Amino acid sequence: MNLYERLGDKLLDLNKEPGDLLEEVLVDLEGRVDPERQKRVRKKYIRALNWGPVDCLPLAVSYPFPGEQITGQSNSLQNPEGENERASLSWVYSPEERFYDPEKMFLNQLLVGFGSIYLNSEIGDQLPFTIRGNFGTVIVPSVYGAEIRFTEGNTPWASGSKSIGSYLDADPYDFGESIFERVYNRYEYYRELLSRYPRLQESVAVVLPDLQGPLEVAASLLGEELYLKMIQEPDRVWQLLRRISKTIVALAEKFKKLTREHLPDGYTHQHGAVIKGNILIREDSAINLSAERYREQVLPHNEFIVDELSGGGVHFCGDGEHLVETMASSSKVDCIDLGQPKMMDVRNIYDVCKEHRTPLIRVRFDREVLVRVNLGEEYPSGMILRHRARSVSDAGEICSRYFA
Repeated sequence: MNLYERLGDKLLDLNKEPGDLLEEVLVDLEGRVDPERQKRVRKKYIRALNWGPVDCLPLAVSYPFPGEQITGQSNSLQNPEGENERASLSWVYSPEERFYDPEKMFLNQLLVGFGSIYLNSEIGDQLPFTIRGNFGTVIVPSVYGAEIRFTEGNTPWASGSKSIGSYLDADPYDFGESIFERVYNRYEYYRELLSRYPRLQESVAVVLPDLQGPLEVAASLLGEELYLKMIQEPDRVWQLLRRISKTIVALAEKFKKLTREHLPDGYTHQHGAVIKGNILIREDSAINLSAERYREQVLPHNEFIVDELSGGGVHFCGDGEHLVETMASSSKVDCIDLGQPKMMDVRNIYDVCKEHRTPLIRVRFDREVLVRVNLGEEYPSGMILRHRARSVSDAGEICSRYFA
């Protein structure tokens, strides 16, 4: 009997009304979630983040959720292994549905998210359970009047149409025309709902939303023009980045009042992992800059945010290997989260970060490397692992071999 067949009554009717389905999932999880196991998982992450001894590196696995395609969706994925599984879903509700409907946003994170909380006990990976206001990258840009757009199957996208002077005139603390209230209300909804389920409340961390980073927000507002202005008008770009940094700090402080991390001071969750620091600064656009320009024009603003919030890390997607030394050597960067590690030399990055005792978050290896018996000898600590399995059965097999 394969894992899919063993799931039995855990397979859900995803065509139910969201409210009814959410109640079914919460009641079921409340009866079988293990708060003590979540405590052990989080302690292991903290040991690895501090380069301490671990039996194996923490590993969380994500995978398409097994279920029939929901009416109107086009993201159903046929099982690539040809097993006796139905079609699988990379998400349960579309990003636009989740944006406007709190029940659908909550459900999607319980069933899929950065890994399935609902199926975790069957898979056996070390996913820290988290939920957030998952509004994509548009929260901070919306403070500056950016237009929010949806395209089919994609997270919301923000773009600006004003001049840099207009953004410099904006009040960095005026959230009146932004989506702040929608996000804040979503957190109040999460906390109220979880309060009805004490074991879940003790197990699931409510964490900060994606607040991007000063460079990334500026790029969404100005587009590719930002890079030219960094050369032609560096002083004005500096002012804009500092203004955006103040907005990020203010929003983080407001949302933090509604979070519940279940962690010691100095640690939080982001991207389905425990991180060092109280915020994760996203800066995909930084990979287009030289290390020197990044150090002079971007890093000081990241460090300002980290100082204000008492610690933080950085994230980038793409090939940013040329920036890692600058990031890791900064005393203000507590960790580095890699969006696409396969585009870089992970061994080299690990060695650089080990020298500075800067841990790496969400490192991905191919399946064959992940289950290799000597992986722990090559990377004994200072690294958090993530893997995207092809199916729920594949995830179960990987975990049984990795944690053996």
